[in-house]
Amino acid sequence: MTLGAGYTYVGLEESQANRDDNTAWNVGANLGFGPFNVGAVYVADKDVGGTENTDDRTWVLGVDYTTGPWVLGASYYDSEREVAAAADLD
Repeated sequence: MTLGAGYTYVGLEESQANRDDNTAWNVGANLGFGPFNVGAVYVADKDVGGTENTDDRTWVLGVDYTTGPWVLGASYYDSEREVAAAADLD
């Protein structure tokens, strides 16, 4: 079994208009038993690239089977980006 986690913080200068500090975190796990492995990861990214109110969420699930020199596997990837609507300036 392998477990992992991470956190990232990127602080931006106050003078940058329409920009915000970026934070991201992730967790992942891999479980192996004999020739089989199952793994999953989740990533959340807030204010992507400093763009205010832009958030990403991603998760991946994968499985594989090892036989001799060959590894056969499959994975599922799901990602979503939420972007707040721009303010109405009228």
